[in-house]
Amino acid sequence: MGNKAIRKQESYLYSTAVDIVSLALGKREPTPTYHYHDCYQLCLVKKGSADIMINDMLITVSENSALFFGSNLAHGVVRCSEDTAGSFIHISHDLFPWKMQDVPDFHKLFCFLKGSQSGYVFTSLHLMADLQPLVEKLEKSEHLLRISFLLQILHRLCEEDKKELLINKDTINSPILPYAGNTALERTQIYIGQHYHEKIALEEIAAHANLNASALCRSFKKKYGYTIFQYMNRLRIEQACRLLRYSDLSITQIAYQVGYNSFSHFSHQFKLHLKIPALAYRNQTI
Repeated sequence: MGNKAIRKQESYLYSTAVDIVSLALGKREPTPTYHYHDCYQLCLVKKGSADIMINDMLITVSENSALFFGSNLAHGVVRCSEDTAGSFIHISHDLFPWKMQDVPDFHKLFCFLKGSQSGYVFTSLHLMADLQPLVEKLEKSEHLLRISFLLQILHRLCEEDKKELLINKDTINSPILPYAGNTALERTQIYIGQHYHEKIALEEIAAHANLNASALCRSFKKKYGYTIFQYMNRLRIEQACRLLRYSDLSITQIAYQVGYNSFSHFSHQFKLHLKIPALAYRNQTI
């Protein structure tokens, strides 16, 4: 990862209400850039598979599965198979009517979009068979015709019963872990993921990785683009976002629970990473 991997919040920056980003990477290894978008997102893989980190959970998306998630869920592509082909479809909030919950024709879609703040995983083969031709038509269309195909896709997703939530209140306190691995750096990530909320010394981390502290720091920075303690701080902010979104804890309680020893330091770091105060983040995701 480069420095771009440090998470940031991004507004909806596309020129159309429905924007499509290709997942066709060929043999190029993706660089995980974890970020937030102020839009809904649908991820479909036509061929191969992609590993996508969403809110610190690694999800494998193949031609038999799809993801749909709402605003401000941190995400990034970790790796793809060499034959991967697919799309991220970004959908602006402005596409939908104001107070859509009061419009009978939009009520079911409103409930679906509201639920997408926790993310959906779809694994129905019948659903994928229905979605693929609609997505192909959407990709080839423009303007109102593109929106009409998008609404058909959303209607099909709303009607699908075989879906699971990515995030729920039972999982917000689970350890933040990367994919399993046996290298020193992967052991370092796993150890930090289990203990980021505690006061841990560099020597303790290095001992767990079976490297001396200097060598570990150099290797970690070279591979990921930021230091071990920057990584630990990122995990703390990520967990704070999860608790702000899904728990009733006060912001002060959250600050101490994720490992900060002062509320002011937490507030500074949160605003530094997300560009907004923690209270504003909680209010915009309720």
